[in-house]
Amino acid sequence: MHPTIQKINELLQKVEDKVNALVDKINGLLSKVPGWLEWAVDKFKTLWDKAIEKLGEFWDLIVKIVSNLGVPWELNNAKDDWEKVGSKTNTEVATANEGTLQTDDADKWSGTAKDAYVKALADQKAALKGIKATFTDKIQPALDSAATAIYIFWGALVVAIGVMIIGIVTATGEAVSILGLPAVPPTVIVAVVVCIGAIITGTLVLRGALSTSATTFNTLKGESADYPNGWPASAI
Repeated sequence: MHPTIQKINELLQKVEDKVNALVDKINGLLSKVPGWLEWAVDKFKTLWDKAIEKLGEFWDLIVKIVSNLGVPWELNNAKDDWEKVGSKTNTEVATANEGTLQTDDADKWSGTAKDAYVKALADQKAALKGIKATFTDKIQPALDSAATAIYIFWGALVVAIGVMIIGIVTATGEAVSILGLPAVPPTVIVAVVVCIGAIITGTLVLRGALSTSATTFNTLKGESADYPNGWPASAI
């Protein structure tokens, strides 16, 4: 498991533990409220229900995200593979010259077929040369950008959850007495709202980066259909 994903899971477990500790503390205080303060308890419970509702929104969102965190290392692997393709075609371009091929040996190949091949060699070389410039040099940065965007999103997720934990801890500190209980729900709600807002912002940034990469891939997919305006017939 990637260290950042492990960190995210640890923080989410911490959120659950902190919320449970807060709930236990609240229940302990409520059990000691005298009957003549029941009206205050009812008001608190109304606010607390709203806080619980917000916490539910957080978990609903986080479950969707955690189940689709992505695999940026696979994008990096693909980038490396395309780099090899570009390097390989460059090597072939360097050898696609008359005088450097085995077919240049008259004892191995001669006649009209050889003459036709040599004549078409320049077109084949141009097609090979274009693979790196037209495709691999554009695919690599697009893959790298997508992978980097995912890693950045993970970092933003860690920060957002961390902020929420601070809010829950603060609310727990407020729950030291019955008089402090009214401040607890607003603190929890603010913490959740800030966390969700940060996550949504990070998601939008990630989506924008991935959309840009996807546009590059779709454009190249279209260009590859007839590259380079029909592959040299002699190479087929």
